[in-house]
Amino acid sequence: MDKFISRYYTIGSIGVQRRMTEMPMEIKSVDEFLEKMKYAQKIIVVRRMPKYIKIKARTKRRLYTIKLQDEKLAEKILNQAKVEVVEY
Repeated sequence: MDKFISRYYTIGSIGVQRRMTEMPMEIKSVDEFLEKMKYAQKIIVVRRMPKYIKIKARTKRRLYTIKLQDEKLAEKILNQAKVEVVEY
């Protein structure tokens, strides 16, 4: 068996290849999330969880997420957003 793992995956029978960079990435640092949020095309807020608030930032290449327990910090981050904010 080959030890080489491809960074591409094939779609359907026509053999179209896409990179595997489309998986979401969870960020633990607020400062790092604010840096990534500068390049976001859309911000999504999920408030269903009772213990935390999940904020997602969709960039051109990837979806970044962060979980925050502090509601005031989440509002502060959302006020800095320069793009559309969608709440679910």
